[in-house]
Amino acid sequence: MSIDEFLEIVGRECGLYLTKDDLRTDFDQLPRWDSFHLLKLLSAFEAATGRLLSATSFLEARSLADLHAQVGATK
Repeated sequence: MSIDEFLEIVGRECGLYLTKDDLRTDFDQLPRWDSFHLLKLLSAFEAATGRLLSATSFLEARSLADLHAQVGATK
């Protein structure tokens, strides 16, 4: 999944319209971030990719870059 596609899903699901520069920002430093967003994103990324993702790994992630790596980056 491209970074643009990834950020589009984050925006749609969480109402957080972020840039590529925000990907490496720790969740606790992102404005309006809520841990509930992780569960919404897990479900959305599973639907978008058609595969199951590790809930444990999502909960251990520190940034959106960590999540993007788990979802699977494409060029």
